Amino acid sequence: MINPDLLTRRPASALTTFLHEQMHWVQGPGLDAATTEASERWPDPPSPPAGARDGESTWLHFSVCALEYVSLAEILGAQAAAAELRLHDTYSWIYEQILADADWFAAFLARHGLRVPDRPPVPRRYYGEDWWKDLVDSTWWQP
Repeated sequence: MINPDLLTRRPASALTTFLHEQMHWVQGPGLDAATTEASERWPDPPSPPAGARDGESTWLHFSVCALEYVSLAEILGAQAAAAELRLHDTYSWIYEQILADADWFAAFLARHGLRVPDRPPVPRRYYGEDWWKDLVDSTWWQP
């Protein structure tokens, strides 16, 4: 669930929140390998809000947040993107790692075949005429 405050603080906060959520849809041949590599490099990640809800989610977020940074930098420029991400309370430790070594993370994404898509990603589950049935039947949906 997205905290509405994230969307109203600053215009760039709304943009980066949108991009972050879109990067969750990205799939690549190396997403699992990237998550494994992150777990080996950072075996003891911090708990929220500096990290994600658990280790597995934190390690996955290295890819998501790195792609978020790349996409935000394409729109705002690297300096403005870094300045915005430094203001985030959530995943602050993850962003700190990315911004401390952006070149390593660019190579990390490339090594695992992960990139910002040229077009918006197609949702993994919610497509076709009956997309809403999957949404209503999903375990996280609480009307």
